Amino acid sequence: MANDPQVPWTDEQWARVNQVIQEEAKRARVAATFLPLYGPLDADADFVRRQDIYYPTPTAERNAADIAANNAQQAYRRAVEAEDDAGALAAEDRFLEAEASFRRETLGIDDRDTMRLATLQVIVPVRNAQMADPELASALALFRRAANVVARLEDAIVFRGLEPNPNRAAGGPFAPPGGLTGLPPIWRITGALAARGLWTARPGADWSIRIAGATVEERAHHLVGAISRAIGRLEQHGHFGPFAVVLGQELFAVAQTPERGSLVLPQDRIIPFLGGGPLLRSSTLSDPAGVVVALGGAPIELVVATDMNLQFLQVSADPVFLFRISEKIALRIRERAVVQLALA
Repeated sequence: MANDPQVPWTDEQWARVNQVIQEEAKRARVAATFLPLYGPLDADADFVRRQDIYYPTPTAERNAADIAANNAQQAYRRAVEAEDDAGALAAEDRFLEAEASFRRETLGIDDRDTMRLATLQVIVPVRNAQMADPELASALALFRRAANVVARLEDAIVFRGLEPNPNRAAGGPFAPPGGLTGLPPIWRITGALAARGLWTARPGADWSIRIAGATVEERAHHLVGAISRAIGRLEQHGHFGPFAVVLGQELFAVAQTPERGSLVLPQDRIIPFLGGGPLLRSSTLSDPAGVVVALGGAPIELVVATDMNLQFLQVSADPVFLFRISEKIALRIRERAVVQLALA
């Protein structure tokens, strides 16, 4: 960022602070190491196009959608005549959904609808004495910690999504489901709406695999098979490698446990399946959980509208210099290309 005249730092000190923040973010991030990245966008951007990819709808489904659209039109007219605003809105939604289906006769992408960008931030107070230190030792420690928290928050949103926050006073109106265990309550999310993450994206029989086994050794054996089946299912749906596997704490420990009577680790058997993709651990995944993500063709990408940066806000009455470390992101799922793993 540009130097602020209220902040008594040299150009070299500003550069060092920004370098420390970027280095810490790079160390702490998990999702951004394997997902394709899109951005930056204009600084004042609040939305990004969804870009859902769709395919030709089978004839039988198009015919059913045509009937549903006609029924919705009739229901809309009846609701308008009855001055039923809620009924009219519901009928209009049904019509638009049906119309989208019966008009899909070719490959296409929905670049009209948009999704909201979430701003992740941590406020960092720095005292006068800390500001005056030529080495900025205390200030750099604070900025490192804040950058680490924002990076962990980013991963939590990518893997678990966002939902209404029951404690709006702490964290903002939306937060990852289940909160953020282990993170100090210094973060806040603004500008967001409810959104699904890789672990919470439309679960179903084809997109979820249970790992059997009563002991760690048994689970280690079944984990390898589960990931192999997950890759097979992704390829059956037209999604190809490289593949990324991200495991929560418990399943990652399983991947590091040799099967009974063997010295070979499950991870050594898993990595050759991935076609050059990574096997990673993230503590922001709910335990016990994991995901297998297809990366070929970029069906899923992380929109980084504004990368992690430092902003000076003001000098408080104390006096304390108030800074903000923030970024603006969204997870864009163009196609369902992720299989969820969990223990049976």
